[in-house]
Amino acid sequence: MPEAGVRSDALAVQIFADLAQHESGNVVFSPASLEKVLCLLRQGARGATRAAFDALPMGREGVRSAMQVRSADALFADESLELQMRGGQVMRVAFAERPEEAVSTVNTWCKEQTEGRIPTVLSRADVSADTVLIAANAVYLREQWLHPFEPEETQPGVPFALPGGGTAEVEMMSCCDVFRYAEGADWQAVALFYRTDGREGEPGCFIGILPRGEARSFAQKMTANRFSAIRAALAAAPPQRILVELPKMRVQTPSFSLRRSLGAAGLQVAFAPGADFSGIGRSPRGELCLSDVLQRCMAELSEQETVAAAVTVATIKCCAIIPEPPLRLRFDRPFIWAIGDLTTEAPPYFLGLFERPEAE
Repeated sequence: MPEAGVRSDALAVQIFADLAQHESGNVVFSPASLEKVLCLLRQGARGATRAAFDALPMGREGVRSAMQVRSADALFADESLELQMRGGQVMRVAFAERPEEAVSTVNTWCKEQTEGRIPTVLSRADVSADTVLIAANAVYLREQWLHPFEPEETQPGVPFALPGGGTAEVEMMSCCDVFRYAEGADWQAVALFYRTDGREGEPGCFIGILPRGEARSFAQKMTANRFSAIRAALAAAPPQRILVELPKMRVQTPSFSLRRSLGAAGLQVAFAPGADFSGIGRSPRGELCLSDVLQRCMAELSEQETVAAAVTVATIKCCAIIPEPPLRLRFDRPFIWAIGDLTTEAPPYFLGLFERPEAE
């Protein structure tokens, strides 16, 4: 379990802040998809590796949502792996003998699960002869606004300020309706809800946070407690009439690695030789460790709806134990020496101080 004082859902914001620190351009990240894959890996982890997974401050599972989110898990196991764990669909591939075919199998699954929105997530370089398992999750949602934007109100060519100066033109949607709005000393926020159509569970919404200062700096300093405070302020805010102007948005990331972010969050042991994934299964090639965790995301906002999709894949490989380098003791300066034994009180046969070699 996470340490006392650490929010149980802090991992999402922690990794988001890390990505904002290290990635350039638009940042899109799916905590839900990542945590699904981490839960799959946790099943196969043992010992200190399992403890590292248990300590990750992940969000609560099983919260009932009125959003129509489709999530699917799959394991792509090498033919040589004696697979013991289970997690969604299991497909056998040959990473060493037919790597291109294995990559194609994973990418085809990702494309199918996301309605074509994420056509690929792996490249040939992401698998090797040591790869024995890929754990994957795909998330896809398509939700209609409770208060849609009218297309005729959308203004083309509206200047959008860029970081560092200059502007770009966007199509700016506009809607004047009743929304939940809150603000703090350095931020303003609005919650735009999606239709539930009578479905049970927590209503979903798009939360727009507009910092009064530089947005990337705000993101880099975001904490779970601060994000929770913004959400709580919106939840407590009485609905009021607000004119919301929001750009039509379409963002798609390339595949990006979460290895650094997960290592910073405390999961270094899973990536290192000596990781214990014995609960996954056995491979004749050696012990298993986590090679990388890749994610690819897209999101699109239009007048009527939001479409978003993400795929997360974790690659497991056989990881040779790298012996620690031997202690080096180099007698390249004056030293004392002795000839005798180690266990009796007899005087040594010789004791010496060697300061310099003598000429022959």
